[in-house]
Amino acid sequence: MRKKRLSIELIGGIGNQLFCYFAGLAIANKINTEVEFVHNELPLSHPQHDSLLSDLQISIPWAKSMEENTLRNLIRKKSDLVFYKIKHFGKLRDKYWGVYRESKLGSNEETFLIFSALKKQRIRQTLKLIGHFQSLEYFFYCKTHINYGLFYPKNPSRKFVLAQNNPNLQCFSLVHVRRTDFHNNRNTVGLLSEKYYENAINLLLESTPKTGMQIIVVSDDLDEAKKVIPKKFHSYLNFLENTLPDNPAELLITMSKAENFILSNSTFSLWSALLAQNLGLVIYPEPFNFDANIKIINFPDSWLAVQSDFE
Repeated sequence: MRKKRLSIELIGGIGNQLFCYFAGLAIANKINTEVEFVHNELPLSHPQHDSLLSDLQISIPWAKSMEENTLRNLIRKKSDLVFYKIKHFGKLRDKYWGVYRESKLGSNEETFLIFSALKKQRIRQTLKLIGHFQSLEYFFYCKTHINYGLFYPKNPSRKFVLAQNNPNLQCFSLVHVRRTDFHNNRNTVGLLSEKYYENAINLLLESTPKTGMQIIVVSDDLDEAKKVIPKKFHSYLNFLENTLPDNPAELLITMSKAENFILSNSTFSLWSALLAQNLGLVIYPEPFNFDANIKIINFPDSWLAVQSDFE
């Protein structure tokens, strides 16, 4: 009999994909089983549609059977379209696909439930998991075994190469502002206000040397970033335009070169700090999302929380 394995869908943008990736590695290691990943493409209209974890050199065991079975893929995608529209369809879909949706339990309890579900399977060899797995315990469990050299673009663009040699990006603090698609998610993710950035930048300036450190603003909408960051700070900041890589994976790695971070309420922003190797001060909004039920679990104790203020 074939060894049972997990199949985890890499959902969302690259930040959410990283949560799923490290959860898959950690859970598979803890329960001594195999893991494979399925990439769930975002619509072309989504601003993060080109976010691909596979653009980095890390090894990802893809679920080939899922990719090759066109009919099964088509059915799955059709079911995704109506999943949130039909009452109780989620329960039927879970039964059909063998899906386990994680809840915010912490990695040990979550892993136990997944292990129990895998043992109870009578027919399927693969238990498919869909969820965000937003507990940092999974990442820290894997961290000692991470080869950071693999978190580098497979085919670096000219913009990425130039950014690596840009003197402004050799010793810098990062301020991240996330807008665009967050406008449509005000009631869940939320839009951080000017007050949050004022308090966070004041804390950064009080806690870090005043000389020799560039403060770079990175945003998916620099015009809005200039509005949300108080003008009194603009003389301290560098709003880089047309300089940073366009590819999300390359931009994430470029951001991870920072020494200090002011995070937005974006998992993309969060992972830039988690992957940083020369980490100093990290400031993040608390609560991380407008809807306090949508939580990131287990922030490092050394990181500094600043009270969120949403528009």
